[in-house]
Amino acid sequence: MEAFDDLSAPEALELLARAPDPAAAARLTLRQISAALKRAGRYKVAERAERIQRALRGQQLTQPPVVADAYASAVAAQAAILAVLN
Repeated sequence: MEAFDDLSAPEALELLARAPDPAAAARLTLRQISAALKRAGRYKVAERAERIQRALRGQQLTQPPVVADAYASAVAAQAAILAVLN
């Protein structure tokens, strides 16, 4: 995924759990993204948060709402599982 270098990283899992679909991800604020990065102990928080937000708000292929909702449910569940395993 363009927004994250490592989908199993704590900040990626937190943000995927919070915003599992493209519409919700695009609504994440810099403050929310920065907070997740800080909790994960990352450096260059402002720079990384802006890069992540740009990627999440960039043009993406879309699916019908029912398909997007199904994928969002799957992403949220998988993010929760990975967070527990990490």
